[in-house]
Order: sequence, then structure tokens, then C-alpha cells
Amino acid sequence: MNFPIIDSLHSMFYPRTIAIIGASSKPGKIGYALLKNVIDYGYEGKIYPINHESDEILGLKAYRRVQDVPEKVDLAIISVPAQGVRGVMEDCADKRVSGALIITSGFSEVGEEGRELEDQVLEIARKGNVRVIGPNMMGIVNTAGKLNALFVLPKAIPGEIAFVSQSGAMGNAILSLGSKLRIGFSKFVSIGNMADIDFSDLLEYLENDDATKVIALYVEGLRNARRFLRVAERVTRTKPVVVIKAGRSKAGAKAITSHTGYLAGSDRIYDAAFRQARIFRTNSIEELFDVAKALAYQGGLAGPRIAIVTNSGGPGIMASDACEDQGLTVPELDQVTLNRLMERLPPICSTKNPVDLVANADPERYRFAIETVGRDPQIDGVLVILTPPDAIIPRGSTTIAHEIVPLPRVIGKPIVTAWMGGVEVEEGIRVLEENRIPNFPTPERAVKAMAFMSQFLSRRK
Repeated sequence: MNFPIIDSLHSMFYPRTIAIIGASSKPGKIGYALLKNVIDYGYEGKIYPINHESDEILGLKAYRRVQDVPEKVDLAIISVPAQGVRGVMEDCADKRVSGALIITSGFSEVGEEGRELEDQVLEIARKGNVRVIGPNMMGIVNTAGKLNALFVLPKAIPGEIAFVSQSGAMGNAILSLGSKLRIGFSKFVSIGNMADIDFSDLLEYLENDDATKVIALYVEGLRNARRFLRVAERVTRTKPVVVIKAGRSKAGAKAITSHTGYLAGSDRIYDAAFRQARIFRTNSIEELFDVAKALAYQGGLAGPRIAIVTNSGGPGIMASDACEDQGLTVPELDQVTLNRLMERLPPICSTKNPVDLVANADPERYRFAIETVGRDPQIDGVLVILTPPDAIIPRGSTTIAHEIVPLPRVIGKPIVTAWMGGVEVEEGIRVLEENRIPNFPTPERAVKAMAFMSQFLSRRK
């Protein structure tokens, strides 16, 4: 390829013109969903439906071939049967299209015949300097560029996490769950078979993407593991990379081979390589979200020393146990800090770490305690726990949340919360997360996320 990968990917994420090849006017068709999603998400560039039989689709003038488009095409989205992709790619190369998403399946993932077709398509793309994501993928999203080039329904909300998935279905599930949990994305890429652009290329692009603070990956296999690790070692010095590596078991590795055609490789080798490259490995979607959200919202912890502020002793004890399990510490507070707490808190409160504000803790008590322990030189971050106080303090969870929002800037240290309860704390959680305070439903999950936050800065040294 003659064009730098960064430039090519930028033109794919921020295209001025898009041609959707295989666009359809029939609901239920992938070509219809792709075109409608691009339109509905608010894309501001030019859109050109390509269809042999239609003159107009969804109110847009349609063209027979991509060569008929009257201007340069930055991004071609290809959704035609596999045997037709070769001819379409020849058209794209002739048109000098910058990049292409090949949605179509039926290539290397189905066997040798499909692999041969994939190689033929890639050879045409290379000769024409067309960079390719796919085939066998479901599209890309760039929330900053108002681009939703997917054929599935979930709409990504803007955020600072870039997610790259080797599985389209897994990507779809994560987008759906992200919307439900109010977790936003900067970029989303269904990478498919990686015939051309792979994880390493996307890491290089996302390394300097101002919209992205955390890079999350779902990996089944790597095409060029050495290059990936070389790139990751550089990227992780400035941005966290969080990975789910599927295929840990023999059964899982076998399933990967039949799913993507990639050999999963030894899990122990992957584990060691990820550690060497300072990549965070997680083992579930839940854990991936927890870690990515905490790092995106609050960044890393300067050390492992945690102050716990709670309105109930039991959850504070659970959090302390979890800290020890995760390699964090719950140190004694500085005497100056203890004196301030004892001067201002009611005698019924416990001023030792964990600081127990008791059940009737109001917003002012929470704010004072968090600010005081957060300024302690023995503390690197604060975990704030709340059990529903609404029966005592009306709308307590929400008003306390508003008090917490400015405190990370005040104390200069990360704050993580564990708002425990149901509907009575939902509004408070919304306030926290809309203001970049990561919340978790249990102290244990909050502590585990903080352990990753502590590791991020220590791994960079």
C-alpha cells in the first residue's frame, strides 16, 4: 500500500463521501439497514447508494456503479454476495476509493475456497491502493464524526472508549449493553477476517485519536502477533488497552478456528505477551466495561492506597477485604486527617479507614469526609459507598451525588463510587456517570476496577 495507514483510516472514519454498494430500498435487507443507519445517525457528508436496478433509494439518487459517482469516494461500504465482491473491488480500485468496508461473509472463515476469493479481492485492493476492513464484518462507528455505518440497530452514544471486535455478534452485544449502561464510545470497529487492516493498524490510529482515552479489544486470534505486541508496548505508555481474549479453553480455541479460521494459540503465551505489553486482560464483558469505564472517566491511580467512605459498616468491611484480595491497601489515615474528621463528624461516626458516616449521613457530611480523606498524603484514591438513605434523607442518593461530582478536581485524585440499591439510587447513579464518576453496583466490582487503575500508572514506569 502506498498510503500511510493513519491517513487511510482517518478518511474511513471521517469520510467526506460514502458509497453504499448493494444499497437496497427493501426493509430487512442489509443494504437498506446500512443506508438508513448512516442517514439517521446524522452523517453530514455526501451519500451515494449504488444499485443496478434503482434510480432512487430513501430519497437519494442511486447509481449503477461506483464509477458513476460524480466525485471522489472516501469510503465504500460493500454489501453484495461474495462472488460479486471481486468485481466491485475492481470498480473501487478504478475509482481510486480510499477505503472499503466489506460487510459480506463467505470468505476465509468458510474454508479454502473462500480464502482464495479473499486473497483475490485483497490483491485487487492492493493494486488500487484501497485499504480494507473485513470481510465478514458488520461495520464501523465514529460518534465524533456522526458516522454509524452498521447494519444492526444499537446506536452508540458518544464517549471516550474505542472498541474493536473480531466478532460481529459480540460487538453488537457490547454496543447494546453500552447503551443500556450509558457507556459511550468514541469509535467502534467490527474488524472481521482482517484480510488487510488488523488490530495493530487500529491501535496505531487510535494511539493519536484525541476522542479516545481507552482502547478495548475483543480478540480471538492475531495475524501478526509480534507486530501487535510491538505496537501495543508503545501505545500502552499513553493509553490503556483492555482486552478480552477468547479461546482460553481447548473447546474455546477449537470454536475460534471454525468461527474465524484463525488459530487461537496457547493461552499461556497470550497471557505472558499481554503482560509484557502492559495490556490489561479481562475475562468477561462485565469486567471489560468496568475497567474501561474507570480508566476512561478517572484515569490511573498513583498508588494502591485507598480510602473508603461509607454510610454502612458492612459494605465498608467488604470493600476492605476486596482491597486486600486485589493487591490494594486500606492504610491508616494521617493524624491531621483524623483530627479534622473527629472535630467535624458526629461522635457516632467511625473516623478510621474505612470512614463510616452511619445511616443518616447527609450530603454535607459526605462531601466533608471525602474531601478530607482525599487530601490525606497517605491516600491515592477514594472509594465512596452508599446504601439507600432516602428513607432518612429525601432524595439522598441524588443530592449526595451532586456533592461528589466536583471533588476529584478538588482533591486531585480519582474517586470511584459503589451506589448499592435499586430504583431509589438510579437518579444518583445517572448524575455520577454523566459527570465521569464511575459507579459500580457492589464494592467488590468497584475495588477490582480500582486495582486496574492502580496497575496502569505502575506499568508505565
